[in-house]
Amino acid sequence: MNELKVVGVQEFMGIELPLVEGGFGEGLRVMTTKQISKLHNMENFNVNKLIASNIDEFEEGVDILEIKAILVSNSQLSESLDYSKDAVNASKNIYILSEQGYMAL
Repeated sequence: MNELKVVGVQEFMGIELPLVEGGFGEGLRVMTTKQISKLHNMENFNVNKLIASNIDEFEEGVDILEIKAILVSNSQLSESLDYSKDAVNASKNIYILSEQGYMAL
């Protein structure tokens, strides 16, 4: 897995989101479930539930990556992605999705 990094902020559908690259390949943009929940006016819990109920539809490393361990060990990245330490610790899973994974969702 390539290093995740926040490379700026992007406005998308009227919402400012951290612009995240890495994970699936150098320079490839990704979306966190938290970003997806903001875009679609859903609770993050519901996005994660949707993923969990369809997890066999996603190919690990191509469509989806579990990043909780990364966020636990990198509080700066966690804060940049708008995850508090408590939210990271309370979460069972924290996912990022590639463009292909987002379309599959």
